[in-house]
Amino acid sequence: MSSQKFQMARAMTVQDSFSFLTIYYDILNAGSPIAAPQIVTAPPVGTAIPLRLMYVYTLPTLTETDNNPIPGESDNALIAWCVAYAKAKEQDSTNRVPDPGWLAIYNTEKQGLLVALTPRQEQEEEVVEGIFDGQMEDW
Repeated sequence: MSSQKFQMARAMTVQDSFSFLTIYYDILNAGSPIAAPQIVTAPPVGTAIPLRLMYVYTLPTLTETDNNPIPGESDNALIAWCVAYAKAKEQDSTNRVPDPGWLAIYNTEKQGLLVALTPRQEQEEEVVEGIFDGQMEDW
């Protein structure tokens, strides 16, 4: 589907969904946990359309020799989290609390990842100084 076909169909008036053989759709918003997805149809329809959304599993079962699918060199954070909870299972008591030392290491690694992977919202100024701006007073 080309976006031009979608835009042309979207510009039409509201239609009965059964009068078209092809109804284009687009899924907006990021989805859970950020926002509920919104589905936009083209042409706009005035009746309900049964729609089934499926999750297509793309990651195979991972083993210890596979690459970590989380970006940003997060291996140390994952190791610290796993060790903290593994040490909790070693405790004999019924209140198995994760190891606070390893959780502190995990928290430090996680904060480093959040800083490194945070989208940059900074923009350069749109003001450009001319070649001779500010130098004319010296003449």
